[in-house]
Amino acid sequence: MPLNENDLSYLIDIVDCIQDITEFTKSIFYNGKYNRIKKQTGP
Repeated sequence: MPLNENDLSYLIDIVDCIQDITEFTKSIFYNGKYNRIKKQTGP
């Protein structure tokens, strides 16, 4: 079954969504790690 334009835009939406989730997860992980390091060193 050949892909039509609707299928293509649907796939692009999915990829965009996955990229958003990945960036979001990375930022949470990075921020959590950064906060732990900051707490350890302390002011």
